Parts: sequence; structure tokens; C-alpha cells
Amino acid sequence: MGYSGENIESDLTLKYARCLSTYFSSIDVNIVLTRTTRDGLYSNLASNKKQDDMKKRQEIISSCHPNLVLSLHMNGYILPSQKGIMTYYKKDDEMSKTLATTLQDRFKENLPNATRNALVGDYYILNCTRYPSVLVECGFLTNEEEEKLLITDEYMNKVCFEIFTATFSYLVENAKLVVQQ
Repeated sequence: MGYSGENIESDLTLKYARCLSTYFSSIDVNIVLTRTTRDGLYSNLASNKKQDDMKKRQEIISSCHPNLVLSLHMNGYILPSQKGIMTYYKKDDEMSKTLATTLQDRFKENLPNATRNALVGDYYILNCTRYPSVLVECGFLTNEEEEKLLITDEYMNKVCFEIFTATFSYLVENAKLVVQQ
């Protein structure tokens, strides 16, 4: 839930994912969204819905054999002063690190509040696959100023365009590495 109490991360990330998918589709790059509705991927009978949801995402990723994985999120923190777009990659995974660094460098050049470097992240979505994977926190919903930016179509399009441009650049520069499996 955002600073205002009105914006839900899952709804906003789905909107961003759809926008990003449009950019890639415009150049005939196949995109697979792990979630296409506001519903989670978990079974209603699951005892641990989060774990069940993540396992379903892993299955989708594995069945697609993607060149890379982008996981979009909206950040939150107890201190409302925290802000900025951030990228995380799997420890000791050079391809993921290169992708995350390419993304974060692009963000620092073109987006407000993007001052950090790409960081190692110990997240299931990064560790559950053998493909280069990056988790992008598009900004802090718990920061009043940033939440107001994140919910605008203008800012969403800007963030998604930067993700698209950086990812495309990564794919072009690393095509031979990415295709090998």
C-alpha cells in the first residue's frame, strides 16, 4: 500500500508490466508476463500463498526459456523519506550484474532520485532460475512525492522506456552470451 493508502503495488506493477510489454512488442520481441490479471498465481487452497505464487512464476519462467527475466516492483520502507528506483541482481551472476548495472546506469542518467548503484539481492525470483534476472524497484510507494510520480502515465512511460532501452542495449551487446544455454 502506498503513502496515500490508495495505491496497491500489485495493480501498479501490472500496469507497468503491460506498458513495458508494449515497448518490446513494438520491435517484435516476445514478452511473457507471469501475471496478466490482478489475481495472484497461488491456489486458494495453498497454505502459503506467497510461496505458491512464486513457484508458479518459476514454472512459467522455466517453460519459456527466456533470454532474461525482469521482475518489476514498487518499493516500500518504514521511513517515508526513502526514494529512488533500484535494481537488484543475483550474487556471483555476472550476466545479471551486467544487466542490472546497465539498467541502473540508465536510470541514473534519466530519472529523478536514481542515485544508487545496482545491488546484490537475495530474492527468490533472482535465485530460482538460471537465466539472467534482475529485480527492478521502480520507486517507493511509501514516499509521498515518489508515489505521486509513480501513479502518473507520464512517469510510468518514462520508467518503462528506460527499462526497455537499457534492456535492448544489453541484449544487443550480450546476444551471444544470452543465447547460450
